[in-house]
Amino acid sequence: GHKGLLNIQKFDAAEARRVLDAAGWKPAADGIRAKDGKRLSFKLNTYAGRAELEQAAVVAVDMLKAVGMEASIEKVADIEKTIGDNAFQAAMYSIGPAGFGELSRAIGLLYVPSSRNKDRYSNPVVNSAYDDYISTSDEGRRQQALKTIQEQLRDDVPIVYLFNPKQVVGTAKKVKNFTPHPLDSYRVTPDIKLEG
Repeated sequence: GHKGLLNIQKFDAAEARRVLDAAGWKPAADGIRAKDGKRLSFKLNTYAGRAELEQAAVVAVDMLKAVGMEASIEKVADIEKTIGDNAFQAAMYSIGPAGFGELSRAIGLLYVPSSRNKDRYSNPVVNSAYDDYISTSDEGRRQQALKTIQEQLRDDVPIVYLFNPKQVVGTAKKVKNFTPHPLDSYRVTPDIKLEG
């Protein structure tokens, strides 16, 4: 993994069932969990701009059903407005710092108050560490701030990631010394060579 990144989430269906049982969400006859007469059911928004997310939503619905959650897929015309207005229960959404190769873009959009995070999550510890992360060039301070942010996000769980797609990278055999960047950013460095 990338230096400084923590393993925060994993898929564990048995543990999910155990946690839901312990929280009082018991499976009904049809397998969908309920508590106090309310079904564990929600809408999962998709949008036309990223067709692969619609396909992934179908898979996510099946995975959620396996642990007793019912999700129905609903396509929205403008995902940015839906998210900005906080008008969703769950949404398929693709965001990444690929164009910048820097984590601060994703952190700034999702975990500190922003246009995509108006009302959902704000934590003074994260906000302060983020300010420190973007205001210093000292690598030690940056790594400490990033670690603080990740530890707080692990504890708060402001976003539950439904899936994390695999990054597929291919090069010709004659390309030497190319290393994929963990943020899906393709960097040309002086040590990359073409042989043959």
